[in-house]
Amino acid sequence: MKAVISGYGKMGHMIEGVLIKHGIEIAAITEDVKSIDPEIAKESVCIDFTTPTPFRPIMNSSRTTSRPWSWELPAGRKSRLRW
Repeated sequence: MKAVISGYGKMGHMIEGVLIKHGIEIAAITEDVKSIDPEIAKESVCIDFTTPTPFRPIMNSSRTTSRPWSWELPAGRKSRLRW
């Protein structure tokens, strides 16, 4: 697996260490996810610690879910989480 880290502050540095520890290749580190080579993006997962602005154009892509993250569950479905 390859990963792109977007946002290289404290959390970006911490995540880099965890990924390397688990044998995950760091494909790129950037402050601007839109600057990543499309070929790298196709084969990588992105871990983002910036703002949601760079991902807004991507949200309508066919490779992403049509529904943004939400704590609401579909009707009739119960949460498996135990608090």
